[in-house]
Amino acid sequence: MSKKISKLLFIMLLLIFVLPACYFSDEQEGSENTLPENQRSFTQTPVATKTSTKAFSEIPAIPNSEGPFLLIQTEVDAYHLIDIANQKVTPYLLPGGGQQVNLGQSLSPSGSQMILPLNDQKIGVFSFSTGQVHTTYHLKSDSSYFQAELALESVRDLLPYLNYSDARVLQALENALLQSNANIQWYTSDRYRLTVLEGSSTSTHLHLDDHQTGIRRQLEAMPGLVEAYQIEPAGERILLKKSFLFEPGIWQDDQYFLLNPDRHTADFIPLPPDADNPAVFWFTHGQIGIIHQPQVQGGENFSIIDAETGVRTQIIQGHFTEVHSTGSQIISLDQNREDNRTAISLWDVDGKIIASQTIAGLCSLKAPLPGKNDLFNCDSESFLIQEDTLLIEPFTEQVAVISPSPDRRQFIIISQDQQISLYSSSLKPVSSFDLEGIPKEVLWLPDSSGFLYRTEDQLLYYDLNAYTSEWLFTSNFFMDYRNLNAVWIKIP
Repeated sequence: MSKKISKLLFIMLLLIFVLPACYFSDEQEGSENTLPENQRSFTQTPVATKTSTKAFSEIPAIPNSEGPFLLIQTEVDAYHLIDIANQKVTPYLLPGGGQQVNLGQSLSPSGSQMILPLNDQKIGVFSFSTGQVHTTYHLKSDSSYFQAELALESVRDLLPYLNYSDARVLQALENALLQSNANIQWYTSDRYRLTVLEGSSTSTHLHLDDHQTGIRRQLEAMPGLVEAYQIEPAGERILLKKSFLFEPGIWQDDQYFLLNPDRHTADFIPLPPDADNPAVFWFTHGQIGIIHQPQVQGGENFSIIDAETGVRTQIIQGHFTEVHSTGSQIISLDQNREDNRTAISLWDVDGKIIASQTIAGLCSLKAPLPGKNDLFNCDSESFLIQEDTLLIEPFTEQVAVISPSPDRRQFIIISQDQQISLYSSSLKPVSSFDLEGIPKEVLWLPDSSGFLYRTEDQLLYYDLNAYTSEWLFTSNFFMDYRNLNAVWIKIP
């Protein structure tokens, strides 16, 4: 009888601790472009409380308020919820204690949920409506597929000149595995999440979780660890990077793939022959950009790949400091520090120059603006440049801050000489502001009726209808960061 009980207990523990980890794979590694449709159900599990106070946040009582609500980091280990309608600030305890969270990257598309690290072994999905974690991802299971000793052989084959001891490579592989498994992101809506799971003794694979049907689908079966992935702007395709060592300067084992979940394809992206630690990224919807040899600013040689056809076209040959898309065309800048001048070129997608200009000063793009205009800062001045002709027009003193409203009907522009103005979408000045200090950053309300602004250590709210500023919060923490770690959230 005792043996049967022991066996039963073992099975129960297996169900509780191993299945929720969702580490399933019966696929073989391969390089086929078309993947089998392997679909698996996955488990949603509640998170046990382990803190001395509470493991999840309690929704603050906010009577007769529809928000909007801003979740903001106010100290290294502290967050607050700001109710703009009532100008009420309430401490907010997120799961995971004092762990640092990039709120913008973690927030779901609807603003009602957030992916959060619970500890070094678990990641949870937190709901603002319930104040609880409803799904847990375990980053490591007791029945791990991955074997660092076997992956070591692949590293030696791919990086024959790597001057690392076996012990250092093994440690780097273990670190890479944890980073790979922790790479969980939202995908197109709150319904879908992208997760990474161990699939063999030397690989992790990207999966798509459908939280409406409870189905998990593997998206690729390529060898290596999932290092990073980017979702196409306003699209569904995924740019995937796989390698074994995630350390700066080590890139020869990097491989890139274009995944199309709808077509169930994973296409290999060959790098240019002259690539040296290249930067590969979504340039625009439908175009992948490659800086062949990146530098601190820009780099040497730039190409784009048509995501539909796979054709690569080299646009820039030689040095450049910036490159930007205008939609159907491309603008590049090349600063000459010796002559204190900047060459600006307009290219078509075939790599032909349409127009070029040289302007005094070291220029850089500050922001794209309506009407096919780009705002450039050049030393102490700023200029508007027509995207299709490169016609240059002086604008103001150098712009320190530019912030468009969510409805794109107005802009707040703060010049280097501390002039604070509201501009219309036609770039005509509407009014000036008398604020409580010079803003370092501006954060608009979702309905464009006002904005928050950060001075040295204060956060204030300006009501565009009442023309008044109200103090919200003071923290020395704001002085240590370039931008606020804050997001607008939805609490149904």
